[in-house]
Amino acid sequence: MCRSYHGEDGFGNCPYIEEPDVGLLEEETAIDAMIRLPKAHPGEITLMCIGPLTNLATALKIDQYFGCRLRDCYIMGGNYYGRGNATVSAEFNFYANPEAAFVALAHLRCPTTLVGLRKCHSMA
Repeated sequence: MCRSYHGEDGFGNCPYIEEPDVGLLEEETAIDAMIRLPKAHPGEITLMCIGPLTNLATALKIDQYFGCRLRDCYIMGGNYYGRGNATVSAEFNFYANPEAAFVALAHLRCPTTLVGLRKCHSMA
């Protein structure tokens, strides 16, 4: 399996035109923002998960109503044919944190769409 699936830097080895401005960093954690925004806008937020589901699972565990406040959720993860990109049979996002994937799928209470590895490859 390719260990540098998205390049050595995780971003496809794209060169920086200039260094990122660290002054844009926020004090609020991603999990706190994930919980806060659907509270402020119930039924209006679509969550798109394109990596491991650790933050999503944590938000679901902290706020039992988080999964009900989302309009819908799209998750890029898993695979149907048992061919992976992290191991011979495992897709990276679910492989990286399988417990978080379980929590997310068990506790989301909004329309949820899984986009598996095969679909991602067929769209490339």
